[in-house]
Amino acid sequence: MPPLPTHVTRVRLATRAMLLVACMALGAIVGVVGRHLTGSDAWFLALPLCIVVGWFVVADPTACDSARPSCRDDRPAR
Repeated sequence: MPPLPTHVTRVRLATRAMLLVACMALGAIVGVVGRHLTGSDAWFLALPLCIVVGWFVVADPTACDSARPSCRDDRPAR
């Protein structure tokens, strides 16, 4: 059974979830305003673009790294 999330983990998850919703809302607003002004549905491509930009701002690739075993060999040389 996996360990229960700590309070800090839950706060980080909630913060990231709120940021995702904010990025989605911003992209949708840009899409609606752009469509209203130009009549082109291509403005709704702002939705995935806002999510990608938000991901690059918040993402921490080092959090995905597992602890790597040391490659050093502590045995004496022969």
